[in-house]
Amino acid sequence: MEDKNFHIILREQLELKSLNVQKLASISGIQERYIKAMLEGDAEKLPSLPYVRGYVIKLADCLKLDGDELWALYRKTYNFKTSGAKDTLPKNRFAAKTISKSKIFAVFAVVALLLYAGTQFNRLAGVPEITVRNPASANLISVTEQTFTVSGSINPENKLLINGENTVSGADGSFSKEIQLQPGINTVVFKVSRFLGKETSVVRQILYQPE
Repeated sequence: MEDKNFHIILREQLELKSLNVQKLASISGIQERYIKAMLEGDAEKLPSLPYVRGYVIKLADCLKLDGDELWALYRKTYNFKTSGAKDTLPKNRFAAKTISKSKIFAVFAVVALLLYAGTQFNRLAGVPEITVRNPASANLISVTEQTFTVSGSINPENKLLINGENTVSGADGSFSKEIQLQPGINTVVFKVSRFLGKETSVVRQILYQPE
């Protein structure tokens, strides 16, 4: 093998194994233009030496030749010398880069801040909730006493109006209020609102029938 030039050996091997450029490119994964350049002995059309070495080793594998011998012949044919540690592939600019701990911390801090902001926004601007425990039923109820105590619970940060009157809830959000009923059907409107104006209303009706 050493008595002939690289491109001559390559041509002979293709003829011996009944291969053409297209088929060799298909089985080796090397572009046809690079294989043609090797067959023509035109090293100027080939990429940098580290890439060419990979191509030569791959061709040797496809042609059942010794890769090291074929590479040595290539260097001898074109008078290339190895450059030691410098004869390596260039760095992959698409490779994943190491992220510093400070950047990771900053990302987590931003995510935590966004989650907190979302929670606070929902607390201030979301739809408020109210639970009316007395009267619990939305259906009309009948009573015989004029004084009736309504009760329930809300978020203590929200504002509560019962029939338009401000009602203060306890620290746990519970509330109660005595209402003086009029004979007949009495409508009680519970309206709870949040800081940014969202409201929820609940209506109860009480039929007062004096004995």
